[in-house]
Amino acid sequence: MRDNPRLSASFSARALAVPDWSELSIRPPTRTFDDELELADAMVVRHVGGGHAPDSSIVIDLDSGVALLGDCFYPPPLHLREPDDGLDEAMMAGLQRLPVTWLVEAHGEPWRLS
Repeated sequence: MRDNPRLSASFSARALAVPDWSELSIRPPTRTFDDELELADAMVVRHVGGGHAPDSSIVIDLDSGVALLGDCFYPPPLHLREPDDGLDEAMMAGLQRLPVTWLVEAHGEPWRLS
């Protein structure tokens, strides 16, 4: 953070959320996919990409009508953000066309689609 002060916000929040990383274990995936992966009947993971992270994926439960979005439509993390970066409006419009009733994102209230 001393070399790149823009890292401070993300790294400070991470340190507050998880004060001890000594038990962290990174496990390689046992399954991979390119565009979409069916997890169970009517439940899929779909790659959506985006500026926040090129590998962003969402989880869609078609039975309950819920899509879990994470941060997919947010701008890049602060330390990577450029002045013109903002919410991915095109992605947000596409997400609202999913065959679901609820969109649940990482930083706000769920959205009920009409």
